[in-house]
Amino acid sequence: MKLPVGMAQRYQEMAKCGQYFSRLAQRLNLTPDELDSHLMASQTA
Repeated sequence: MKLPVGMAQRYQEMAKCGQYFSRLAQRLNLTPDELDSHLMASQTA
């Protein structure tokens, strides 16, 4: 599959972001919903 110019970099960044949050949830032993709540609480705190 060939991506339009610039899209490959964008998808690469999205994948890195997904890996970061996946590892964070695993490290904190949280479900995806709990991670959302945790991030929202720390953003408003």
